[in-house]
Amino acid sequence: MRDQWLDVLRGLAILGVVGTHMQLPVDVGLNSIATVFELWHRGGWVGVDVFFVLSGFLVSGLIFKEAERHPNVLVGRFLLRRGFKIYPSFWVILVGTILCRFFLNSPLTLQNVLGEILFLQNYIGKLTGTHWTLAVEEHFYLLLAAWVWLVVGRSTNVNQLRTPPSDRFRTVPLLFAATACLCLISRVIEFETADYWKDIMKTHLRMDALMFGVLLSWLCHIKKVRFNEMGTKRRVLLAVFGAGLLSIPFVWDSTYWGKGLHLFAYNGFYLGSGALLLAGLGLFVTNSLLVMLARLGGYSYGVYLCHVPWQKYIVLNVIDPSQSFNRWCVYFALYVGGSILTGILLTRWVERPCLNLRDRLFPSRSGGIPSAH
Repeated sequence: MRDQWLDVLRGLAILGVVGTHMQLPVDVGLNSIATVFELWHRGGWVGVDVFFVLSGFLVSGLIFKEAERHPNVLVGRFLLRRGFKIYPSFWVILVGTILCRFFLNSPLTLQNVLGEILFLQNYIGKLTGTHWTLAVEEHFYLLLAAWVWLVVGRSTNVNQLRTPPSDRFRTVPLLFAATACLCLISRVIEFETADYWKDIMKTHLRMDALMFGVLLSWLCHIKKVRFNEMGTKRRVLLAVFGAGLLSIPFVWDSTYWGKGLHLFAYNGFYLGSGALLLAGLGLFVTNSLLVMLARLGGYSYGVYLCHVPWQKYIVLNVIDPSQSFNRWCVYFALYVGGSILTGILLTRWVERPCLNLRDRLFPSRSGGIPSAH
């Protein structure tokens, strides 16, 4: 059964990311309204860290489940199934972006196009400001697959293949610790560079969030820690702890962060994301607002791909939100509503048909929900 709480977190994360890329309203004396949107715009980007932890948790969970059901893990099959999930929708948006930039006479360099095609957006160049996160996740999938191949997938020894997953994956905590230390050291080194915000998008600075998701998944699937059976008090404490850590960018503008906060904030963000993940794990969602967030979370990848191109090439060419508050309201409705709608259409018309084809051609060996991941 698909975990509704994880979809709720996806819904919250995508709303945060959409908010951080919106144009702020003009000053018309509505201080309370302006403050809400300013806070949303200021801290919504932390949704990316939530996505990273969720991705590490869910994707590694598929591998752990496969290892429980089979003596080995087919790494090539794993990557192929990931490709069916990521590439078709991404290619549609990439082609659309290239066409829009061509017809609008926007700069279009071969380096940026290659950066998108090769998933090196965070190193050599990109066309859309948000696609660097796809590069981080793609590099994570490849490295995770390589590690699994080394410890499980390439084995042909019958006795070794019969080794329980708890033994085969016993190095996960050490792998996370090493990744966390290397990422933190790299952030310390690159903090002194001239363009820190550009550098913080690099994979070797952000992989720790994904590996933390792997660690949580290892605890759930391999060590069999029953977080879904926690009592209400512990869930509330975890939720408060997680929300507190993720509130940092909403409370303090990053312009005023001290060096220490810059360096360690990302550790807090993945810890907070993991705490929120565990706080509601296994809960059945009945609240109408949470149900709506869960439904939105099911379309989060499509909305993520669409929202920046939709705003840049469509909405801002239709209306200028800086002219008046009324125009901004129209812009806001077009931007948020259109981003969600185009994301839904992309999911239904491209992503889900490709996932259905994937599940027919290459059925899951993990026992996961078809077309869910």
